[in-house]
Amino acid sequence: MATAVQNGEHFDMALIDITMPWINGIQLLRDDQDQQPETECIMVTAVNEARVAVECSRRGPTIT
Repeated sequence: MATAVQNGEHFDMALIDITMPWINGIQLLRDDQDQQPETECIMVTAVNEARVAVECSRRGPTIT
C-alpha cells in the first residue's frame, strides 16, 4: 500500500499495522491522510504505549 499511495492509487479503506518491516505504520497513516483524507484507516498493533495511540488518534483512524 505504501508504494500504491505514493503512486496516487485510491483506497476506500486501509488496515494498517503500526509495526511493519519496510515502513512505520504511523508514517504510512500520515502519508495516506495527507494524500487521500477521505480514506478510512484502521490501525492495529500489539504495541502497548499510550503515546502511539494518541499519535494515531490525532490522525482520525479507529485503533484496535
